[in-house]
Amino acid sequence: SSLDAIVSRGLDRVITSWNAGAERMFGYTAAEAVGHELLELLPPERLQESLELIARVQRGELIDHYETQRVRKDGVWIDVSVTMSPIRNATGEVVGSSTVARDITESRRAVEALRAIEARKSAILESALDCIITMDRRGRVLEFNPAAERTFGYRREEAIGRTMADLIIP
Repeated sequence: SSLDAIVSRGLDRVITSWNAGAERMFGYTAAEAVGHELLELLPPERLQESLELIARVQRGELIDHYETQRVRKDGVWIDVSVTMSPIRNATGEVVGSSTVARDITESRRAVEALRAIEARKSAILESALDCIITMDRRGRVLEFNPAAERTFGYRREEAIGRTMADLIIP
């Protein structure tokens, strides 16, 4: 029932288990994936990276929340966060690897959108000829643009966190 893709492989990198989350995320059924390496999931420029990660896990290392990209069956690239763990037998010998992959495409897009908004806001604040001062509900300054610096004589660093009463209200 996990929404994350959970995939197991033997030391030969051949898939031994493929859950419903992997089917939803990557578009391949378990019947199409189990018994194959499924290199189609890897963008060509990520193949070596993936082989190195698998080799590290086969040496017993844990790979925790590694962000990379994969390709769905329909050719769409997705951003994923993968956690890879060694699978050990009763004697502790590594016999395979388990991967949990989470699709982070939408969260990455949201972060990029927020960065773009922040960049536009900063450009507006920096270039505005009028004073722009924002404050929280307690009256503490959160933003203090260059026009406010020129008008009131405080540098932004001096104004941020102080109350308006301390700065400009006699």
